[in-house]
Amino acid sequence: MKKIRFGCIGLGQRGKGMTITLARVFGDRVEVTAVCDTYEDRTKDVADKIEEETGKRPFETCDAY
Repeated sequence: MKKIRFGCIGLGQRGKGMTITLARVFGDRVEVTAVCDTYEDRTKDVADKIEEETGKRPFETCDAY
């Protein structure tokens, strides 16, 4: 079965919750490849949690352009 790979832009409450839940529930079928937010602490926090859940760290960026 193929994996769905996605990135999340905007890691406020909804973006953070959705991204972490998808990684946790569908971890064998979904791969979070990148996370982005203008706030560096949000980006790092979500990347840390994704790495804890899946063992793979997504690409992180705060570059809005």
